[in-house]
Amino acid sequence: MRWKTARSKSRLLAITGLMGIVLWAGAGQAKEGKVPVILSLVPYYHWIAETKTPLDQFTFLVNGIRMTGKTGAAEKYQNSLHVHFHLTRIKHTMIEIKEGEHTVFKADVFYAPSFVPNKFIPEAAVIQPFHTVDNERPCLGCHRLTVTPEDSSPADITKEVCYPCHHLDYEGKKYPHAPAALSWSCPQCHISEPVKQNYKDKHPLRFTIKVGSDAQPVCYDCHVALKRRNLGYAYIHGPVDMGACTICHNPHAADRPHLLQDDITTLCVNCHGLHAMMKKKVVHPIIKKAGCTACHDSHGSPNPKQLIKPLYELCISCHKKLAKRRNNHPVAGHPTYIKAAVAGAKDKINCVSCHNPHASDYPEMLPAGELMQVCTHCHPTKGR
Repeated sequence: MRWKTARSKSRLLAITGLMGIVLWAGAGQAKEGKVPVILSLVPYYHWIAETKTPLDQFTFLVNGIRMTGKTGAAEKYQNSLHVHFHLTRIKHTMIEIKEGEHTVFKADVFYAPSFVPNKFIPEAAVIQPFHTVDNERPCLGCHRLTVTPEDSSPADITKEVCYPCHHLDYEGKKYPHAPAALSWSCPQCHISEPVKQNYKDKHPLRFTIKVGSDAQPVCYDCHVALKRRNLGYAYIHGPVDMGACTICHNPHAADRPHLLQDDITTLCVNCHGLHAMMKKKVVHPIIKKAGCTACHDSHGSPNPKQLIKPLYELCISCHKKLAKRRNNHPVAGHPTYIKAAVAGAKDKINCVSCHNPHASDYPEMLPAGELMQVCTHCHPTKGR
């Protein structure tokens, strides 16, 4: 029996690229009995092996319990075995495959989508991409892995080179990306020639995106107007500026509008480490109702903090009554807004001088429980 193994590569490449995030083939158990920790950016782990052994001779375990329809599935195709394990987000899943009493594969698989910060990822975790020349060789008896000109615009999508293995990944999604999950024009973004990557084993990887690890130029090939708008902003969101579109957007299909990987607030909270903020006693209602993009543009803006309007204008667009009390809040004669003397400089006074715009443990989202503590931030009591 010959067990097929995959190779490992860096996390950065898989996050910012469009390759290696759909199909995973497992590597065998590590030397000296150590169980490898494998990172998956998708909610499943797909293991493939060459074997003539009948399916009923294998046992599949998930966290020590025999696999069921809810935790995975296994199928035998002639001389190959395909096992599909379901994973739980930001959780370890211990998977084990036995032939009789002998363990042929065991791994600790950790599932974390691309937008999850690295601090949540186990240091020992490695990604194992499938599409190397060596890994693909056993598949060639049943699968065509050579790209033809017709694959760029297939008349019959079921005959497209990627469709047989990947169609289940996208079918049933509410929002398919047209070039990927509708027309299956995969070669528009991916190249089939092996490309050397900057990861440990140096094995060239097939079906990378056209520009290697940078997704942005590929996206902008079609989204020309978006490129013109985004790169013209004075304040650009970091992932946009880096070309890491796939941190927030799924390039193939999703169940959320705009192909978002998750709901907008979850994406923002995870990347910006705002979990503690969301647990405060008073959270700005607009965040819970409409999400972070009610105030911030997720791509870029002419305003600091990527605000959709200058700060004071933004606040009074919702808090309209306060606009009429511009010089009488919180006490008579107190100004609520003094614009900066120099364009682009910080306002002398605006709403966030006294209120936290996101959350607080105190009423009215003030930074302190006693009003005088708020006042003395700007008006210190001399010698008291």
